[in-house]
Amino acid sequence: MELAGEELHHLIGLLVEYGVTREEILTAAGTGSLDGLALGLALRSGGGALEFPEAMAAAGLTLADGERIWTALGFPEPVRGGRRLDPESVEALKFMATVGSDLLGPEHSVALARAIGSGSARPAEAVVDAFRVRFEVPQLTAGAGYSDVVAQYVAIAREHVPRLVEAMSMALRHHLVEVSSGAWTFDREAGAARRQLCVGFVDLVGYTALAHTSSTRTMLDVITRFEDLVGAVLGGGGGRLVKLIGDAAMFVADEPERACRIALDMVDKFEADPSVPPIRVALAYGTVVASNGDYYGDVVNLAARLVAAAEPGTAVATTEAVEGVPDVVAERLPARALKGFPPQLSPSGSPAASAPSGAGAVERVRQAVPGAAGGDGPSRVVLHERVEARRQLGGLGLRQL
Repeated sequence: MELAGEELHHLIGLLVEYGVTREEILTAAGTGSLDGLALGLALRSGGGALEFPEAMAAAGLTLADGERIWTALGFPEPVRGGRRLDPESVEALKFMATVGSDLLGPEHSVALARAIGSGSARPAEAVVDAFRVRFEVPQLTAGAGYSDVVAQYVAIAREHVPRLVEAMSMALRHHLVEVSSGAWTFDREAGAARRQLCVGFVDLVGYTALAHTSSTRTMLDVITRFEDLVGAVLGGGGGRLVKLIGDAAMFVADEPERACRIALDMVDKFEADPSVPPIRVALAYGTVVASNGDYYGDVVNLAARLVAAAEPGTAVATTEAVEGVPDVVAERLPARALKGFPPQLSPSGSPAASAPSGAGAVERVRQAVPGAAGGDGPSRVVLHERVEARRQLGGLGLRQL
């Protein structure tokens, strides 16, 4: 925020009271980050802050090693920016650069720093943005001085940020347990872990057009609701969110049956909510490469390509993702070309998109209605018919590829 005159004078006076040095104030004033300086001071651990080169020397690290970890965390070049570190931050960098490197190897320690940086940047942005919208703007609109708002900001941060850090630590511990309990193998050639997973992609239909014709508020409301519904379904169904990609999301589940039910539940939840457009979901099952909190390989690429094959309000899946899943029957989809995947002959002799493992043709899948002979039903399940059948008979609908 641009400040001048009396407001700027008051803010600088507040910073001086907090113990900010003249050099820190001048540096922050030059970059327009005086308010961030106040928050940074509030969150410093005990002890004086050191210039980055001094901090690295105190940690026994070379400047190059420290900068490599620091920038991997997602921060700008520290020396040119005049970064100062408190003792707690110095110890954290030392751990990642030395112990982390000894345990994981230099390349993996840098990759871990990238994962930590990206994983912590999102909640930081969420907290700051929410604070600005729900606290800072109303206070300034009501006539509060900016230095007063900053003072309240600092007081709130001092009280609640340590609790936020504890909550993130708790989530990390539980995620470590969840991930470590999954089956995995080791790829010696790639030097990476492999997992057998069902990978899913969910995509909002028509969001690009909606963004062009709707207000920013409407667009943000839709994305927020999308993330809420996806998160709720994954949490209830035992899936894991890998990443949000604008108007899409990638998730994984350990078993195909769980992934199928998640896909069906997502379709139903979005169909029942008039505040969001319909979605389409795609699933593929097989071996993926796990690296730095993300997944890679042909199975992931196939699921990403297949989501475009689903019609609005439906889910599709590879044969491997539904084979043997109770109450799920396959309905073959027409042959289609998928970018990056060579065609192969389907059992009927017509070309069909092949899975990376050489699996058969793409099929539409639905979940059979209990009591229906052999799960037979319409060859093309219309959404409202599927929902009605589920309501009356307890059946569910899914489409398989």
